[in-house]
Amino acid sequence: MSSTTESFVASIPDPATPMSSNTADVSQSLHQSASNESPIELSEGEEKHQRQQEILQLPPADPNSDLPKLELGQAMKLDILGPIIINTDGTTRRIDNWDTLTEKEKEVTWRRIRKRNAERREMLEAKFKETSQQEQQGEEIAKEE
Repeated sequence: MSSTTESFVASIPDPATPMSSNTADVSQSLHQSASNESPIELSEGEEKHQRQQEILQLPPADPNSDLPKLELGQAMKLDILGPIIINTDGTTRRIDNWDTLTEKEKEVTWRRIRKRNAERREMLEAKFKETSQQEQQGEEIAKEE
């Protein structure tokens, strides 16, 4: 083994031992040794191990932030974004200029979209039931043949 390979292999921790808190130090030393020396071909296991060590993490949350906190399983209303519009094909969207509407315009819009969404939902559910029934009939005919 060459000295380049030995120094690189020596800087990789044993995968059988638990990760220590100095993962960043190991990762940094890997980068430094790789940048100072000629390129080295790594085995698949070594590459995977190196990629695992290079995973970036988010910075810690700011305790002074006024952002709402969402716990696992907890619901949050997003009324500030405006209503979700159901299109005739079943896709959804929001109103682009919701933040520029007046309070009266928002009230009227909520009322109209709520009614229209209910109608479209009923239409889509009926269409789904019809399609399901046709598929079941098709399957029954195919079984008979």
